[in-house]
Amino acid sequence: MKRPDCIICLIVWISGLACCAGGEASDERVKPGTTFHVDFAQLGTTWENQPSRMGIHIPKDYTLDRTFPLLVWYGGGPGSDSPGPAQEIAGASGFVCVGVPYLMDDKTHKGGWSSTPWSYYKTMFDELEKIVPNINPDQRICGGFSSGGAAIMRLIGEPTGAFNKYFHAFMPGGAGWPMGGLASLKGRPMFAFIGNKDSAPKLGGYQSIEKEGKAAGVDLKYLEFEGGHEMPTAHYPEMREWMMQKVVLRDLPKLQAAMKTDLNAKRYGKAFRSAREISLITTAKMPAHLEALETIARSKPFGAAEGKKLLAGNALLAEQQQFVRDWKGCDFTTPVEDQCNAIAEEQLKKILSTVPVSTAFLKKYISMWDGFKINRQAKEAYNKLADDALTKIRDTPGGTTKCQNLQSFIAQWNPAPAAGEAKQLLEDLAKQELETIKAIKAKATMRAKLGDFVRSYAGTSAELEARQILDQR
Repeated sequence: MKRPDCIICLIVWISGLACCAGGEASDERVKPGTTFHVDFAQLGTTWENQPSRMGIHIPKDYTLDRTFPLLVWYGGGPGSDSPGPAQEIAGASGFVCVGVPYLMDDKTHKGGWSSTPWSYYKTMFDELEKIVPNINPDQRICGGFSSGGAAIMRLIGEPTGAFNKYFHAFMPGGAGWPMGGLASLKGRPMFAFIGNKDSAPKLGGYQSIEKEGKAAGVDLKYLEFEGGHEMPTAHYPEMREWMMQKVVLRDLPKLQAAMKTDLNAKRYGKAFRSAREISLITTAKMPAHLEALETIARSKPFGAAEGKKLLAGNALLAEQQQFVRDWKGCDFTTPVEDQCNAIAEEQLKKILSTVPVSTAFLKKYISMWDGFKINRQAKEAYNKLADDALTKIRDTPGGTTKCQNLQSFIAQWNPAPAAGEAKQLLEDLAKQELETIKAIKAKATMRAKLGDFVRSYAGTSAELEARQILDQR
């Protein structure tokens, strides 16, 4: 096919090549433009005295052949599971939007933004990633106002740092400051906002965030808008543009440089891969978008020719895998991908048929087949094995042995979701053990026990408290 010269014809020509084949998510609720809720009754009651659940909005341009950024919203007041506020900021396209509530402790009947643990949200987000498998892990943003802003600040300051590692960017607004943890966000983007007529304590605390954030190395944007304790709706376009520039488009210069370098070196597969990613994160009005489309058109004939060579010869499996990853979504990759998938299925059967299953081999396999459909099946098998292993530990009595077993489990089974659950179990066990030690009246005995505790429960929040008690004594 001869390449057309006019821009409009170029775009139509590329579309006709069926370069990016779409797909459907395995969860029937995941359709472009839909909003639905996922129930988590096992997590307890919310601060609104409702069963726990998470709200999800799928953007109208959703497709499985690309990744999407995520915007999670922590609501004001008693909180809400509605993804509506996130959707209003992000717009109808481009972002998966989520709303999450706050937890009520069924025993104490207390709760809210100030005490909802990260494990509560991590359980929800683990399920979210199963339902919407193509959320970009490097483009996760959390925002919130009033109670939501305070919830974000508190979670940022948690000693484990798990919240900070999960999200890349933060948008807290309309709440007091500081709550610690800024140093762990060095180089990361934050958009802090508050009304200039908000209550004096909140406004005064928030005005210090710019100085403290920049001193900690945070890439901070501070907005003091005209108004009181309310969402700055007039600034939603500015907030969306900030998310685009600081999160979605932050790697654009690197992608453009790599695309040009690989194209000049005739590494067409790599050039195509960068160009395709650029085309998905940019808009038609941007010069980078048209440049990416031109690179796609120029590269594809070379990809088709390479695919024929791979099928005709005795190509190594690694060469076939790289070809599929580079030209993912193009029609000419299908025969090569089918060959790879057949090999992958046989390999997985062998690994899962061994007794016991080697977690080391399974981990290596998951990494080896990243980007292939078999990868998800392997992860599910890995997570199931982790769940079974954790059940055995969970049912054992507390104490030093259980502590050691949990620590070994976390090291062995990370990054399975069960490893996160094990971390929370370890935190809970540490708190129980520490409370028992704190009740000891003999100071010498307590000090000795605290020393043992610090060594046994290193890395937990209770360890920090134990060290503080030792320092005071």
